[in-house]
Amino acid sequence: MGAAVVGALMAGTLITIETLNGAPANPLAASARALNLPTSGTEHLAPPAQPSAPEVDLAGAVSQAEQAGARDGFNLSVAVGDAATGDVAPGSNPDETFYTASLAKLFVAVDMLQRQRDGELTLGDRDLRLLHAALTVSSDPAMNALWTQYDGPSAITRVSRSVGLEDTTAPDDTSQWGEVQTSARDMVKLLRHIQVDLPAPDRDLLLGTMSQAQRIAGDGFDQGFGFLDGTHVPVKQGWLCCLGSRANLHSVAVLDGRFLVAVLTDEPPGYDAARQVVDAAASSVRRDLGDAARAG
Repeated sequence: MGAAVVGALMAGTLITIETLNGAPANPLAASARALNLPTSGTEHLAPPAQPSAPEVDLAGAVSQAEQAGARDGFNLSVAVGDAATGDVAPGSNPDETFYTASLAKLFVAVDMLQRQRDGELTLGDRDLRLLHAALTVSSDPAMNALWTQYDGPSAITRVSRSVGLEDTTAPDDTSQWGEVQTSARDMVKLLRHIQVDLPAPDRDLLLGTMSQAQRIAGDGFDQGFGFLDGTHVPVKQGWLCCLGSRANLHSVAVLDGRFLVAVLTDEPPGYDAARQVVDAAASSVRRDLGDAARAG
């Protein structure tokens, strides 16, 4: 089964933080707004971006989200990071891995921009159009083209090494980009890398594009679940069915310019129940983090 076939099975979009006040008019333009970057079951992820930022109970928010989304027969993993303090709460099963489905598109996008900064390649208008399609309507044909042209399997390995990911691996069948393996913890680390480590033009391009994610994907799939709820936060969704008689539904995002969140699932085939699980976990996280931030 080739990449194009796997692509037909999945799509994904992630909402992050950059366009809280609406998407930029030019989908390829860097956002003009600067990000205000400002925790246990909590690990230290990186030096704090804002040493004076009040700490938030990340582990409590993760625990509540896991309880909210708990359902028999489902594997649910939730992780939350705080860009301000540099902490991450990896959840009760931090090493559990999932097929990425369309979350793999973020890894390839990060690698392409890194290679351009290193002088290995120059991205043209066509490349940017493909990136935009991959991150907004989660176009699988766009990802197929980028995966082939820009050495997708090695891109996964390069990003995993450079960002310090612990659980992310390229697929055994290198044509199947949806079979990249990752964890909720690693997705939080990748989001932090995008938000905090990238130079402003690359950061704003990715987050600004992610914030334009459309409810209806390029293949007609309704990706309005989890953090893709009309608020225009930067987000990426993923879905895949059915490997090993299981399905996957994921939502990752950056909230309030500060919190890096990932909700990943593995479940029996069918998406209706999975949407309920992801929605419940995402709503719980968003509520708890919002309340804590306001209290701080």
